[in-house]
Amino acid sequence: MPKQLLIALVENDDLILRLLQLWLTQAGHVTRTIREPDLRAGDAIDLIVADAADAAAAAAMAVRLRAVHAAPLLLMSARFHRGSALSGALAAQVAVDAVLPKPFTRDELLAAVAAAAGSVRP
Repeated sequence: MPKQLLIALVENDDLILRLLQLWLTQAGHVTRTIREPDLRAGDAIDLIVADAADAAAAAAMAVRLRAVHAAPLLLMSARFHRGSALSGALAAQVAVDAVLPKPFTRDELLAAVAAAAGSVRP
């Protein structure tokens, strides 16, 4: 079984939030729902999964979240496009560890979580 992670979820849509909580807890992770301004430096979080309206919002959110926390960052958005090359380029462009286009499947979510969490450097 993969390492259990404490994952902070930043998602305003209650249905998506509940689905994220369900899928991630079924996979053995612990989730904590937060609002972006509530994330503080020193919180013991292994990964942040956050929704962003578009690439510009994603970049701005990445800057704000990176200013207070060193945890890897996975951004989700319906505005992101599918395709591993495009996703990797977008993640690099907005300085996050991984991106996940919406809608996504459970397997796509768990793969993105593993990829983002795997970017942690000891």
